[in-house]
Amino acid sequence: MTVHQNLIAGEWTGTNAAENINPSDTNEVVGLYAQASAEDAKAAIAAAKAAFPAWSRSGIWELLFFMQGIHSNQKSDWRGSCCSGFERRRRVHS
Repeated sequence: MTVHQNLIAGEWTGTNAAENINPSDTNEVVGLYAQASAEDAKAAIAAAKAAFPAWSRSGIWELLFFMQGIHSNQKSDWRGSCCSGFERRRRVHS
């Protein structure tokens, strides 16, 4: 299973991963997500503060293309991993 890393200052970081368990089916692991340290959190906050002036002036299309680029770089469909259990139950109960 792929480890979903943290994006901090334009770099994908994090190797120690924790399982994300589906609360409605505790036998299902939804994904593996990188754990951030206190230093990682401080670096992310500093990066966000530095990026805010330019980011806040960006248009909606520029933001959309940026977010799509992040999604493509992860090489996985986040919607499938985060919603898989919900979608299966919705189809069964609909």
